This record gives sequence, C-alpha cells and structure tokens, in this order.
Amino acid sequence: SEPNVARVSLVMEITPSGMKFQKEKGKLHGEFNLAGVALKPDGTVAARLSDTVKLDFDTQQQADAFLREPYRYSNQFEIAPGQYNFRMAFSSGEQGFGKVEMPLAIGPWNGQTLAVSGLALSRETHPAADLASGLDASLLEGQRPLVARAIEAVPTANTVFHAGELAYVYFEAY
Repeated sequence: SEPNVARVSLVMEITPSGMKFQKEKGKLHGEFNLAGVALKPDGTVAARLSDTVKLDFDTQQQADAFLREPYRYSNQFEIAPGQYNFRMAFSSGEQGFGKVEMPLAIGPWNGQTLAVSGLALSRETHPAADLASGLDASLLEGQRPLVARAIEAVPTANTVFHAGELAYVYFEAY
C-alpha cells in the first residue's frame, strides 16, 4: 500500500456444517467469530485482526442450503515486510471451532525500485463497481478490491484448478 507497508488479502473457505442457528426477531441467526494473528519468528505479534460475520435467514430451507456449501470469508490487513506465521481461529458457537496456520512472507519495498506483489488466484471476475470513481484510493475505507481495467478479480481460497477450468491471476507492479 506504501513503502514498507503491505496490504494482505486473506481468503479462506469455512465449512459451516456445525453452525447452529437461533431464532431472533423472526429470523434464523448465526455467527462466525474470527481472530487472526501474524507472529514474527520470535513469537511477537506483528498484526492482528478480528471479525464477526452475522448471518440471517428467513427460512430453515435457506439456512440448510447455506450449511451445505463452504462459506467464503475474505478480509484485508496491513503489515510490515518480514517472515511471519499467520494463525486464524474461527468459531460458530460453543461447539464449532477451527484453526488454520500458514507461513506468510512479505518482501521489502522502499518505493524507489520496481517490485511485484504476490499473486492472487481467482475463478471469478465481474465488472468493477464505479461507486468511487475519481476518488483517491487512500480515501476509501474497508477492503480494496483487486481491479484491473475495470474488472474486479475475486480471490479464491481453493487454489487447485482443473484442466480446462478458467483461472485468473491478479498482481500489482509498484
């Protein structure tokens, strides 16, 4: 996002089969609670993120359909260059709990040389929303979409592609 600050796009699929729904205000309500941390090799915390995803369904059939498919979660956070171990824990109530862990490597960039971001793989693209046209990107809040030539790439959590399947690759050059 700027010299020595990287924006990480986090994407993961969560299997919601154990989620329990409660009746609230005439709807079936469920939640995912997520907490992530990027740890330096010495164990100190370099970045944290937490989120609650609230889900509401009108009917039991809608809730059942939701439980049959993986839920795609995405978020972004900023972090300094370095080598990290990223951990994400998530729960959907008292019974459902999961944790994923993976290495995260962010290369340095001083703003004076040409550099390339990491690759974001995608199965899905669509025309980019033009709601913020003309605004400086630093003025926008929330997640920044991955947009090139007015097409937004939606990052995938499943990076295994089959022969003949369309794959899109997004990266940025600085």
